[in-house]
Order: sequence, then structure tokens, then C-alpha cells
Amino acid sequence: MNADIYNTDQQRIIFALLFMKEGTAGSWKQSYWKQTQEQAQPWDWMIFKNALITSFAAPDKPGDAITKMETETMTGGTANEFIERFKINANDSGVTQDRPLIEWFMKRINAPLLDKILNLENPPTMIVGWYAIASKLDNQWRRGQAIANRLKGGANTKKKGFRFPNKNIPQYVPPVDPNAMEIDRLMAQEQADHMKKGLCFVCHQAGHRANDHGPGSSTGSRKTLAPYAPPTNNHPTFSEARGAYAHIKTIYGGLSDEEKKKLTDMMEDQGF
Repeated sequence: MNADIYNTDQQRIIFALLFMKEGTAGSWKQSYWKQTQEQAQPWDWMIFKNALITSFAAPDKPGDAITKMETETMTGGTANEFIERFKINANDSGVTQDRPLIEWFMKRINAPLLDKILNLENPPTMIVGWYAIASKLDNQWRRGQAIANRLKGGANTKKKGFRFPNKNIPQYVPPVDPNAMEIDRLMAQEQADHMKKGLCFVCHQAGHRANDHGPGSSTGSRKTLAPYAPPTNNHPTFSEARGAYAHIKTIYGGLSDEEKKKLTDMMEDQGF
């Protein structure tokens, strides 16, 4: 309250009443204002303050404080937060002996923290000692948890165990052989042609199927087809010529540069 602005008892009282809007406080304001007007009471700040305290003070403040010390727990908060509440209740209760305060304190802190304190070589014997050691051990545990969570990648990760990929790390992309793509296309066409003519996928002859060749023979997969055999007739079909071309192209692609040059020179010498 600004003493320079609210410098009379009447102004101070009216200012305080402005905050009493709802519930019990609102009803009390209406009653106080009516009583003041009807009885023409003087505007006295000390009288108003005492009436306010008498109306709203707990009927049994020490008893309420003791009840809170017996029932309020540390669950969901830190030791320091619980200790501050306990100190306020201890002061309001009027209890000054260490023994009952320690008993209430022991019952309301969490079990792991209580075990650590009781397992000390010299547990505290005064309530202030319990405050200090409980705060110290709880803070140490919380620091350890924070460090462990950082080492794991953070406790507040959006989804536990989930990691967003690092876009700055180049991803491996296997090379694509254009010759292989052409061969795959030709092989598919050759298989279709074999099926249309009823030819074997292994020996390229009619009258039987690939599984008639016994264990280990091809079942039609292009990866296990036998090497292409040149046609025995003098007039090969377009499909057969295309298969021969793919086969030669595959062999040529696997040669070294020196071998490619030798093969090219030989083909030119023979008028290929």
C-alpha cells in the first residue's frame, strides 16, 4: 500500500475492502460496510485490522499446524520445498521440542531418503540437523539423476528411445550400374519370350521345364539363368539376338581397360 497516496485510515480501509470481492470475504465486506454506516463508526485502521484478524484467523492455529505436520508429505516435490512448509507449521504449532518434530518429519519424507539418513554412521539428533541432511542428500540425488539423463540423451526427450536422424550426416546411396538396368530389362523380355514359346529357362530348349534338370537347377530367377547360348540355326530371332547383345555387354563391362582395347582391336581386325 502506497503510504503517500493512502495516507488516511478511511483510504486504507476502502483500499483493503476493494480486494474482498467473492465468497466469505465478499460477504464479510458487505457486513462490515453496513455496520460502519449504520453505527457511524469512525474510520480507524487498527480497529478494522483487528476485526479482520478476528474474523478470519484459524480457530485453532496450533492444532491446524500440528495436523499439517502429521499429514502433509514430500511426495511430488523436493526436500527443500517440504522443509520450508514444515518449518512454517512447526513455528505455528508452538512445538519446540526436537523429539516430536523429528518423529513427524521422519514419517512424512519419502522412504528412500529416510533410509539414507537412518543408515548414516551418526544420524542427526536435532530437527535442524534433519533439515540439513535431508536437503543435502535430496539435492545430491537430483544432481545425479540430471547427469545420468544428460548422458542418456536427455530425460525430456519427445519420445523415449526415439532419435531424429541427423540430416548433416551424408547417407550412403549404393551406385546404380546402367548396364545392369539394361540387362534386367532384356532378361525380363527374354523370360517372357521363353514362356510364350515354351522354352526351358536353363538350357533354352523346348520340351521340358527348368526343374527337370534336377536339384540346384534354376527355377526361373534371372540371377541363376545359365549363360546365353548362341542360336544353332542360321536365322536367329530378334529376341535371341537381343539376349546375345546383353550377354556380350555384360562380359565387356567386366573387362579391364587394357582387355577392352585388345578386344576392340581384335574385333576391328576381323571386320566385326
